[in-house]
Amino acid sequence: MPELPEGCAAVPVVSLLDDNVDLTPARHVPDTSSAGVELGESWSRFGELVREVDEYSRILAALDLSVDSRDMARVTVGDLNRAGALALRSGQPLPTGVHEGDRVPPEAVPVLTVPDLMVSGCARAWLRATDIATYQAGGGALTMVEPGDVVVVGVERAFRAWVHAGGPLVLGPQMYALNADPALLDPWFLAGCLRAPGNLRQASTHASTSAKIDVRKLQVLQLPLAQQRPYGRAFRVVAQLETSLAGLHDLGPGLLRTLTGRLAAGGLSSG
Repeated sequence: MPELPEGCAAVPVVSLLDDNVDLTPARHVPDTSSAGVELGESWSRFGELVREVDEYSRILAALDLSVDSRDMARVTVGDLNRAGALALRSGQPLPTGVHEGDRVPPEAVPVLTVPDLMVSGCARAWLRATDIATYQAGGGALTMVEPGDVVVVGVERAFRAWVHAGGPLVLGPQMYALNADPALLDPWFLAGCLRAPGNLRQASTHASTSAKIDVRKLQVLQLPLAQQRPYGRAFRVVAQLETSLAGLHDLGPGLLRTLTGRLAAGGLSSG
């Protein structure tokens, strides 16, 4: 026990308190009811994601990838655009009046930019539908993405391609929308081919650390539509597996922190 300053008397603390005083600060008392609900919900979602990962991995592990593809013909996005197999549109500079924040009106249209994609992986800005109509009526150009379009990011460090499955979306600069002719191209096949690691090397300018992608140089396997579809289905499962793995990555740390906190607070039942 440390020595007391001169002139101080050692008075037992317990003698100043009665039996009904709780010495635990309220801010340090864990809310066991909310923690239990949070853990239950987290474990439920974790289990769903694990089952998804198991399902998708089984499908992909069963694929026969033994075909020698070195001599398979390829075609560029530029060639497909010139042939009319797809329409290539570049994201445009955004008008003033782009909003950010949690209060998003029902009629708002999300706006996706490269910086937002790199920070949060999703659109954080938005425009009112009326603002879009007014801007376009005045001659302003916007690149709107519809379900089924393939979106490509034209910056090397953020490069990716996916099939857009949500509602209308506005693309900012250095992003591209590819609208494929469904009679000639399967969108999932197209997006999957575009994402190939070799494509990044093929189409990158390598001018700087923020190298851009020449989307027209990206290559796609040259296959008839009937042969594209099995590839498209496989690429779609790859995308689903990627989403589930990302979900586990996002959920895992919070789940472990909550679990560790409950154990450290003495929440383990001995029954």
